[in-house]
Amino acid sequence: MDPRLANLVDLQKAMAVRHRLEKEKAELPERIKAVEQQLAQVGATLQEAEATFKEHERRLREKEAELQDVQAKENKIKGQLFQIKTNKEYQAALQEVENFKVKRGQIEEEVLILLDTVDDERRVLQERREESKAHESRLKMTLERLQKRSGEIDAELAAAAQAADVVARNVDPDLLGRFQRVFDAKDGVALTPANGDYCHSCQVHLTPHVVQVVKRGQDFVTCEGCSRFLYWDSELGD
Repeated sequence: MDPRLANLVDLQKAMAVRHRLEKEKAELPERIKAVEQQLAQVGATLQEAEATFKEHERRLREKEAELQDVQAKENKIKGQLFQIKTNKEYQAALQEVENFKVKRGQIEEEVLILLDTVDDERRVLQERREESKAHESRLKMTLERLQKRSGEIDAELAAAAQAADVVARNVDPDLLGRFQRVFDAKDGVALTPANGDYCHSCQVHLTPHVVQVVKRGQDFVTCEGCSRFLYWDSELGD
């Protein structure tokens, strides 16, 4: 392989590392933000479930108090029945007792429904608390890892940039300019293998003549499909 082409192979590897780190650094703030939003959502969802449970508990207490009140009023009237002297007043009192019985039955039904609801929600809420705790723990670990990575990446990026600059010094300035333009336009891949008689980046089939030229490794050949530089990777075979 022509040393100039070999230098491009080394340059592609060095610049690819730098490119990957640059993309990772650019994405880190959004990734951290996304995890923070998930953490907030976990807390909000649990708080909503807690609030619903407490509201149903409050309504249950209210209904139980209302039931006790209706029962007390019913019992009071029953206790006064034997003191009533006229038939008209007696019939009116019996009707009132009956009305309280109907109302008591309705409230008892509501209490039973609320009791079932509160019992079910208590069980579900406990499960959600455990799930939320585990989920929150995982998210916090992820957030800690991303924040730690955010503090480390600058040093790695500086080292990768320096390594790429060292390799770039061995490349002709005009060729380096062409390579850089392709690299920037093709998402960090300016040089790609041609083994198997096709471009490994855009999958375009290569003519036998192009394949032979690339195999010799003495000339710069670019893919007609994507304009990337082509080379023959001896580690991949034919």
